[in-house]
Amino acid sequence: MILRPIIKGFLATCLAVSNLCSASSDEVSKRLNKEIGFISKEWKDQYNLHVLGSGGAGQDQVELIILCYYTVGDYSIETSRRLIVERGQELLQRINKNKDIKIHLKNYPLSAKHLFLAVSFFDEFEKGYARPDKVASARISHGKVIYTIRDHDGTSKVIHEETFEEACRLVDEEKKKE
Repeated sequence: MILRPIIKGFLATCLAVSNLCSASSDEVSKRLNKEIGFISKEWKDQYNLHVLGSGGAGQDQVELIILCYYTVGDYSIETSRRLIVERGQELLQRINKNKDIKIHLKNYPLSAKHLFLAVSFFDEFEKGYARPDKVASARISHGKVIYTIRDHDGTSKVIHEETFEEACRLVDEEKKKE
């Protein structure tokens, strides 16, 4: 199956990002991993998002939360925006409300500037990344939402970038039209 090497490559990227910094402490790591485990299970059941990797950064406090997922299907900028924004908002809300975690956040409330959330999209026949005319990945990084495609040769290319706030506004406008 072609999908396995791609997932392994994406997972290696996520783990490399998460391994740049160590988790703040064993106790904080356990609390954060527990909450992320709950969230990831819910997201798998509700949105077909499969976790590829997770991590965090900080010394004595949590400075950054890193989560990487994949799903199968055709996504446009609009549909991937809605998925990544809604999941990002949910994650931030849950982390900021969790009394066992929020006291360990270096920057409270945690914002999109301290979140790396990525979703990679694979084609529905599990032949690899999304078709070149569809979004291959969307991510929240440093307060921005970034969308990429894969060219026919497999090269990743950024096709659109916006602030997290702008993406939230666009999602809200789209919801009002429904």
